[in-house]
Amino acid sequence: MNAVLKATDWYQQLLQTNADSASSFEQMPLTRQARAEARETFQRQGFPDRKQEAWRYSNIQSLLAHTFAPLKPDENAVRKEDVSQNFIAGLDAHRLVFLDNNFRADLSTLNDLPDGVVVQSLSQAMQTSADQMQQWFGRAADHKQNSFIALNTALMSDGLFIHVHNDVSVDKPIEVVYLISSRDEPVTSTPRVLVVLAAGAKAMLIEHFVGTGHSFSSHNLYFNNMVEEIILHDSASLDHYRLLEEQDHAYHLSNIDVRQETNSHYQAMNLDLSGAWLRSNYTVDFRGTDAACQLHGLYIVDGKRHSNMHTNILHHAPSCSSAQNFKGLLLGAGRAVFDGRILVDKQAQLTDAHLSNSNLMLSEEAEVDTKPQLEIYADNVKCSHGTTVGQLEPEQLFYLRSRGIAEADAYRMLCQGFVSEILESCNIEAVREHADVRIQQSLSAEKQI
Repeated sequence: MNAVLKATDWYQQLLQTNADSASSFEQMPLTRQARAEARETFQRQGFPDRKQEAWRYSNIQSLLAHTFAPLKPDENAVRKEDVSQNFIAGLDAHRLVFLDNNFRADLSTLNDLPDGVVVQSLSQAMQTSADQMQQWFGRAADHKQNSFIALNTALMSDGLFIHVHNDVSVDKPIEVVYLISSRDEPVTSTPRVLVVLAAGAKAMLIEHFVGTGHSFSSHNLYFNNMVEEIILHDSASLDHYRLLEEQDHAYHLSNIDVRQETNSHYQAMNLDLSGAWLRSNYTVDFRGTDAACQLHGLYIVDGKRHSNMHTNILHHAPSCSSAQNFKGLLLGAGRAVFDGRILVDKQAQLTDAHLSNSNLMLSEEAEVDTKPQLEIYADNVKCSHGTTVGQLEPEQLFYLRSRGIAEADAYRMLCQGFVSEILESCNIEAVREHADVRIQQSLSAEKQI
C-alpha cells in the first residue's frame, strides 16, 4: 500500500473518531453540518495525487509518510511572557495569539481595540452572531473542491473571528502569532480563521507562523493545515501580510480564500522564510465591479526545503484589476513551485490582470517549476503573464569584486537587490526589517555565499 492510501486510511479513522466529539463548538448546528459534509468529501476524494493538475509539481509523499495525531489544546502549556518573544520586534500592533488550534484571548492584547472591531473565537461568534455566521462561514472556502480544506473542516476544534464594522478604520495593524506547544508525538494543527470587513472598513492584518517558536522545543514534527476565509464587502480594504517561519521539521499548507465585493481592495504579501515543506493556495474571487487585488510574494528555499505557491484569481465581474508579483531565491538543493492562474469570465469585460514570476538560482542542485496560466473568455481585457529563471550575472559580480567588495558580500548585495522590489512593497517598516534579517541569515548560512 502506497503512502497516499495509508495516509487516507489514517485520516479516515481520525475523522470517524472525532465525528461524535462532545465539545459545544463541534455540536453547534452550523459546524456540525459543515463537519459532516467535509467528512463525506474527504472519504470520497481522499488525498490528491500528481495526476491532478493543481498537484502536478507538488510531491506530498513526504507529508503523507507521517501519521499526525490531532492537536489537543494544553491550557497550561504557555505563559504570556513566553509568547511575547514571538511577536515581531518594533511593531506597534494589536496582538493576538492562536495556540494549539484555539484563539487565546488571555494571551492576547484586546483592551485597546477601537470600537467597531470584534475579535473572538469562532465558537463565541456562532453563539452571538448565528445569522451572520450562517452567511459567512464556509462561503469563501469550498471543502467540496479541496481535500485539505475538507480535512481542516472535519477536524477543526475552534478558530478565530475578526469582524470590522461599517466604515471603521483600524488604527494600527492586527498581528496574529500562531504557536504550537511542545509535544512528544507528531501532531496536526487545523487553524481556522474568518475575517470579515463590512462596507467601507479598513484594516491591516499580519499573520506570523512560528510553530513551536521561542521558549519551546524546536524539534517538534507537526503539520499546520490552515483554512482562512476573507470577505470584503463594498469599498472595504485589507492589507494582509503572512510570514511563514515554521520550524525545520514542519509541514505547512494554507488555503486562503478571498471574496471581494464592489470597489473593495485586497493587498497581500506572502513570505516563505523557513519550514521543511510549505504550500500556500490563494483564491481571489471578484464578485463585484471595480474591485482590485495585488499579490506579492517571496520564497526562499535552501537545504532540501520545498516551497509551493499557487494562486487562482477569478475575474467573475467586469472592471476589476489584479496584479501578481512573486520572486524566488533558490539555494542548495531547495525546490520551489509557482503555479499562477488567472481566469477571466466572458462577462468580466474591462479586466486588467497581470502576473510576473522571477527566480534566481544560486545552486546547480536547486530546482524550480513555474507555470503561469491565462484563461480568457472576454474580448475587451488587458492581461499578461511572464516568468524568468536565471543566475547571477558574472559581470555584476566581477564589477563589485573589482571595487574591493568581498565575494560573499557581493553575492548578498546582488541577492538583496533581486528581492528588494518585493520587500519595498511592504508598507510596514517592522515587517520589512524582520523579513530582511531572515533573508540575510539564509544567505549567510549557505557555504557558497
